[in-house]
Amino acid sequence: MSNIKLSIDYKDWAEKAQPGELAFHKKPNSRTNTDSFYKSNSELFKKHGFSPNQFSGGVVIDAGAGSRLRAKYFKGCHRIAIEPLGDKYMNEVPWCDLQEANEVISLPIEKEIIRLKNSADFVFSINVLDHCYEFIRSIETIFSYLKPNAICFLTFDCHTEVDDLHPIVVNEKVATAVIYDSGFIISQMSRIEAYHEGIAKYAVAYWLKKPSTKTESVVLR
Repeated sequence: MSNIKLSIDYKDWAEKAQPGELAFHKKPNSRTNTDSFYKSNSELFKKHGFSPNQFSGGVVIDAGAGSRLRAKYFKGCHRIAIEPLGDKYMNEVPWCDLQEANEVISLPIEKEIIRLKNSADFVFSINVLDHCYEFIRSIETIFSYLKPNAICFLTFDCHTEVDDLHPIVVNEKVATAVIYDSGFIISQMSRIEAYHEGIAKYAVAYWLKKPSTKTESVVLR
């Protein structure tokens, strides 16, 4: 794929993508119906091998939370939602429930939060990384938040063209190289159904782990 695009200008992203995201989340969409959304959310995590009590007593971070608290699936943990529009969603989207998180941090994923380094037992990011402004930096920041041996789950669309809400173009070959170079152990990777079929034929899912040491080998199966 010749049109890989891993970053855009922050100002363009802030002035175009973010107002577009806010407008989308304020309209009736798949998040509007609470019961339906959380039924689908539970099915998603169960399908991909995660159980509700898996991180009980630990710290779970949703990187790019959107207007719904997906982390509610995980019980008995400290839930942190990182979402650049978090404050706006909580103030302007009637069905937003991010306020139920233990912490809401209204910053882009790319902006590393020093106090979160090496703090998380699990970080997940669902259908987010092709909406960011720096793909590589997002992966590196997510890696930094994990404790040694902690795990991560990422999904995002792979599309060939951009629009204001989807400025990143990446495929699994490039993404795998970026993830590897960031230091992750890649436990598993697979193609999954696209989130936005109008611009993407497929999405990818990654099950990742932060090594216990810098010399621990990377395995892809």
